[in-house]
Amino acid sequence: MTCWKTLGIEPTQDIDLIRAAYRARLPKHHPESNPCGFQALRSGYEAALEAARAEPADRVLLVDTPPDAGTQLLSDFEDLLEDPARRFNVHAWQVFIRQLDSLPLDRLEDLGWGLLNELMQSGPLSSRCALLLVQRLGWSDQLLNVDFDSARRIDEFLHDLKRPDPFDVGLMGEWSPPAQMETLWYINSLDQLYQHRPLHEYVHFASQATCVALPADPALMRRMLVQHTLAGMAGKGLREACVELHHQAPEDLDALFLLTRQNTLLGLEEHALQGWLKLWHEHRHPKAADYLLELCERHHPQRLPLLIQAFDRREEARELDIRPDPETPAMHPETLARWFNALRADLDGFAGAYAQWQVGGDTRPLQAFFNDDEQDADLHRLYRHAWALREGAYEDLQQVLDEPPSGDVLEELILEGFRYRAGQKIRAQSAPPAAEGSPACRMPEPVSPWAFWRLGTRLGRAAFFGQSLGLTVFGLLSALMMSVTPGAALTLLALTLLLLAGASVRRLHDMGRGTPTLLLGVALAFVLPVIPLALFVWPGDRLPNRYGLPPGAQPHLDEASG
Repeated sequence: MTCWKTLGIEPTQDIDLIRAAYRARLPKHHPESNPCGFQALRSGYEAALEAARAEPADRVLLVDTPPDAGTQLLSDFEDLLEDPARRFNVHAWQVFIRQLDSLPLDRLEDLGWGLLNELMQSGPLSSRCALLLVQRLGWSDQLLNVDFDSARRIDEFLHDLKRPDPFDVGLMGEWSPPAQMETLWYINSLDQLYQHRPLHEYVHFASQATCVALPADPALMRRMLVQHTLAGMAGKGLREACVELHHQAPEDLDALFLLTRQNTLLGLEEHALQGWLKLWHEHRHPKAADYLLELCERHHPQRLPLLIQAFDRREEARELDIRPDPETPAMHPETLARWFNALRADLDGFAGAYAQWQVGGDTRPLQAFFNDDEQDADLHRLYRHAWALREGAYEDLQQVLDEPPSGDVLEELILEGFRYRAGQKIRAQSAPPAAEGSPACRMPEPVSPWAFWRLGTRLGRAAFFGQSLGLTVFGLLSALMMSVTPGAALTLLALTLLLLAGASVRRLHDMGRGTPTLLLGVALAFVLPVIPLALFVWPGDRLPNRYGLPPGAQPHLDEASG
């Protein structure tokens, strides 16, 4: 097929017509969706341009009027986009943008929309380069000057340009256009799949046999190495890259993790074990714990519960100068999930009985294994230590601390966790108890009904009835029968009313109400005289409220802690 049939035009030397035909077919042969078609279209376009520029020697050139500056700049921009050496070159774009300063503002505005159209139809670009032109012409501030659909497309295009380049695209300056487009499409596809799709889709795409040029960009190489490794892809070349990265930065946690992960994927268990142990001992890396548990389940399933308990490390509350919460769970949620995973593994023997006991199962199967003398001595000793961390006395915990270092890597990892937990428990048992009468152990008691000065307490219904009746009778009889002066009688009557008001406040507290309710009742008593009878009829709270325990109730420990 000739280049003219590829473009769908008759042979011509009109370069503008060739460019128009190329742009018209470009959407149907996008480099991301149809790379083969794009390469064929691009090859035909370049061949047509070469044929059009190879003019006969005897051709008479017509002298036209020179194009104006705007048309010339638009043509220069097209040449910039078509030149692979300048398309991704920041300096070339800066040189072109400086040429725009020679145009008047009205001409620059008209030219700007033409440049934007060329930019939107040019295929993959460098965001770093294109944003220079976007900032110079300010298209985002001129969207109100175009129709809604155009403004939406332009805004989406400008938003996509704000995403950074996947690598230093200037490194592709000496490549051919098809190689540039294919590399950009491939790297962008990898990033899109890794960030927005399941990892198995990333693995399927990256595993396809292909030959793509990659620039010598260290950041790109490290990003691809991280993506491939975290997605579960392994290979000799990837491992060598991880080894080189680790040698360059031995203290880099990420480099160590990538190398250890590659060793694991390639089945190099000896090297992988060394890496995971270092990640656990020095950094408490959660992935290290998961790998070591998986390794233990494969090779030593009877020790899996021991390792789960050894990894259940909790910070001591005393180190933070706070009291431990009695409602705090006995183990981390992550540890509880590991116990249930161990149960799903259908462990038998000592391991199965211990895992069942840890999640609240029957203790009799575990006791049977402890009483079985035919069990493996080392296994029996380790499970005895594990049991001591939860139920043992001081002597049992001290035996755990006195365990000598083991030559077996897995056993020493278990004992290390046991020693840590035993030390915690011994320090907790040896801590001095809380002083008697302290807020942590003081048990509140109901306030005596005769403590009339304790206005912030509760008063039961029967006691309130007796006090109200007694104060009323005593006050009236004292004022009427005693030979006193009117001033003394009024003083005695005021004191009686004051004591009645105090008893009413305490009675309201027993009902869960406060002083504002008393004031409201006094105000409404002139309209509804029966309102004060509610203090005699309404029952009090049967449970503790913010004013204390119910009158006559016995204090309990759970109420004290609450």
